[in-house]
Amino acid sequence: SSLLAQESEMKLKKSSAFHLDLFVLGVAALLTGVLGIPPTNGLIPQAPLHTKSLQKKRRVYVDDKPTDAYEVEGVHEQRVSNLMQSLLCGIVCFRPFSDILREIPKAVLYG
Repeated sequence: SSLLAQESEMKLKKSSAFHLDLFVLGVAALLTGVLGIPPTNGLIPQAPLHTKSLQKKRRVYVDDKPTDAYEVEGVHEQRVSNLMQSLLCGIVCFRPFSDILREIPKAVLYG
């Protein structure tokens, strides 16, 4: 999904950081395994749907009349959604959320 989210049609300005992403996810998986807490998920900020929702689009005009088509100008690249996802995953590991989390069967948490 990371490759789909970074296709040329998305018109991203910043390059990908696959090596850093894999390293961070690996360290997070190691830490969550050692601590016995639910693993993090690196999918949401890199999903094509997320990238498409941040696109800047311009309506296409033909003969000075608007059409139903839109042209992608670029993507509003930001780090807020990545940070918020990580913070929300981290907050769930502390009380009172951890007590609630223990009541959920592990099979449900692992999908």
